[in-house]
Amino acid sequence: MKKILSLAMGFSVSLSATSFASLAADKPEKADLPESVYQQLLEDDYIDNNKDGIVTEEEYRAAKSLCLSLDGVESIDFLERLENPKYLYFSNGNISDFSPLTKFKDLEALQLNDMPQVMDISFVKDMNLLKFYISDMDQITDEQKIAVMKFHDADTSVGFAALIGATPTGMFTYDQISLGISDTSIADFDIYKDNPINNSYADVFGKSAGSTEYSFKLKGVEIHKGSINVSETTATVLPSVEGQAMPKIDSSNIYSEADRVVLKDGTLYKLADGKLIPVAENVADFDMDYTYNENGEFISIETILYQDGTLEVNGEKLINADGLKFTKIGRGLGITDSGYVYSIRQENSKYRVDLIYKGFDRFLEHSSLEFISDTGEVIQIELKKNDSTTIGYQAFPTGITDVVDSYGYFFIDKDKVLWEINRHVGSEPSVRKRAEDVVYVGYQYYSDGKVYGCVHITSDGTAYRAGTTIKAILTETAPESYKSAGRFIVEFSNLYMYDSSGSYNYHVTYDNTLCMEYNGKKVAIADVDRYIAARKSSDGKSVYAYFLKTDGTVWSYCFENDKYYNLSNTETILKGDVNADSKFDVSDIVTFQKWLLNVQNSELKNWKAADLYEDNILDVFDMSLLRKLLIKQSSNL
Repeated sequence: MKKILSLAMGFSVSLSATSFASLAADKPEKADLPESVYQQLLEDDYIDNNKDGIVTEEEYRAAKSLCLSLDGVESIDFLERLENPKYLYFSNGNISDFSPLTKFKDLEALQLNDMPQVMDISFVKDMNLLKFYISDMDQITDEQKIAVMKFHDADTSVGFAALIGATPTGMFTYDQISLGISDTSIADFDIYKDNPINNSYADVFGKSAGSTEYSFKLKGVEIHKGSINVSETTATVLPSVEGQAMPKIDSSNIYSEADRVVLKDGTLYKLADGKLIPVAENVADFDMDYTYNENGEFISIETILYQDGTLEVNGEKLINADGLKFTKIGRGLGITDSGYVYSIRQENSKYRVDLIYKGFDRFLEHSSLEFISDTGEVIQIELKKNDSTTIGYQAFPTGITDVVDSYGYFFIDKDKVLWEINRHVGSEPSVRKRAEDVVYVGYQYYSDGKVYGCVHITSDGTAYRAGTTIKAILTETAPESYKSAGRFIVEFSNLYMYDSSGSYNYHVTYDNTLCMEYNGKKVAIADVDRYIAARKSSDGKSVYAYFLKTDGTVWSYCFENDKYYNLSNTETILKGDVNADSKFDVSDIVTFQKWLLNVQNSELKNWKAADLYEDNILDVFDMSLLRKLLIKQSSNL
């Protein structure tokens, strides 16, 4: 019996020891760091990302950004274990040598603050920093700062942008530095970026082929002159389709992963994986706007108007709209065929409509919260608090009639009187007469080409800041070098936090050329009306850009395989049937071969049927695939 007990106790102790050992092995070990550094990292949610109160070695090594006081730190050797930091901010302490940081080739920003012991910053010359901030360190001279700058010449092409100036920025204040371009007909600042002139570096946009120079000035003295070379751009010309109506493209957070939807021929589509995917059919219109829920929170509402006159809001039917037939939507409103105006709001997590006005005529194009009544009067929509928890809308007549032009809250009537509406949330707006003999109101660019604002212009051509007597001198033409521009919105998990080194820009030029650059790959496409969106595919392997051509067709482009896809092409095409006789046989091979050899009078009635390589280019590769397809077809007979 004693032996059995002894064995049992031994077994129990053995299990306990194993259990404790297992628990000890599972408990994460904290990173080996100076204690003051470790304590600072504990307070950083981005370092201790699982919020377990321990910064492990793995978490430390993966850190992209560190902000540390170096008081009490004797060595920065611990930094060498970082794998790929992007931003490092240090202050105080006694460390004087930061040259070990040169090993971080992808480091974008470095800041040194209040370090009077640092006398040498030459190590920065061996780095690729975009930003280098020095504060409370007057011992570092302007000459030392200039010595670590790298100056960039620009080689780009028409429609694309490139970097000029000096990096890193941050060592001088914005009022101490300036960039200037000699010939702005060849290249000009990429103005969709903020304030490029008073920066040490900026993107320039290629406007026409040629060469020019730029100057870099510090405290009014030119310290560098660089070159800008712009070459011609050859744009891809895609096949045009006649008879297409322009689709409606709108923003969407609910129906589309790409933040855009396309309404075409009664079908609402989302964009995904380079395709148009149907979301809803028998659709008359789509609208995205904003309203308030029962808690007074500002929320987005996406409204589908179906061809039968019913509404759907954020994917739900309205709870109190039975029997109502709507003919128009917009501005978060629904309009019936009798001209009744209903506002949409959320109540108890459901959506309903409230009648706010009788007598709708039309929306005002350049005003967001007004419409014109059937008597010609401007009607202002304002918030309404029904009780302590519910917020709705109400409509107020303004007395402004016979509007011939408007912008924002300014209106010109048939007598050339300029009126302004001043909103009062929850109550009736006030209306004021601002000027007479006014023929225009809207946004215009001022004479320096960089400032713009709302102005009104009188019949003698004098421009005033809208609603005032302050004159504004306008430029004859807008300073933009392009119709639209921006940055791809690509679903990279770390794009906005840490991945600013990549290039995801697009421009649409005035001659309707879409120029896109994705991580160094440049694509130019002719006859484009607008860029729509860009997104990764669902498997994360491809990036598709979507755009609308001037003929009304929607296309996608895949950066990985360099292929274009006409998403508006819904007709069924028999592969290989180039002579359009509804069959594919050897005669199609002969016809296509003659066309490739440019034989006189050779014609492809259905060119798309020959594009088996699906790149919108017909060549010998398509001929090879056509031959293989015919052989396969023959073997199956």
